[in-house]
Amino acid sequence: MGSRRKGRELVLTLLYREEFSDDKNIKRAIENIIRLDTERTKSNTADFAEDLFRGVLANREVIDKLLGEYLEHWEINRVAVIDKSIMKMAIYEILFRDDIPDVVSIDEAVDLAKKYSTENSGGFVNGILDRIRKDKKKILKSINE
Repeated sequence: MGSRRKGRELVLTLLYREEFSDDKNIKRAIENIIRLDTERTKSNTADFAEDLFRGVLANREVIDKLLGEYLEHWEINRVAVIDKSIMKMAIYEILFRDDIPDVVSIDEAVDLAKKYSTENSGGFVNGILDRIRKDKKKILKSINE
């Protein structure tokens, strides 16, 4: 497994945990990333995961609003927490990480959904994220206004 895939799985664990916890201590969460990363000396997994986690949290309002807008016919509170966490991470990558191709972010999110959620989650996640990818320029313009 690649270091970025492993980093995404670490962040997914933390985002999922955050949904059910009143502990919003980012420093403790970052320490958990490092502790969970057993290959720290072999890769930059923890650094990538920390950047990703901080980025999702720093842009949470924009990401949550956007996700709500793109969930046609769905209420955000009815979407599985694991699927929301996966999509939040991918939305952050698509909108704010120029070093990761959008299609890679979507493919990684779909793979995570297939691995950790239901059999239908991959298609659901793909559909939402692909629409966001297609509207990326419009979305970024509205964010920067």
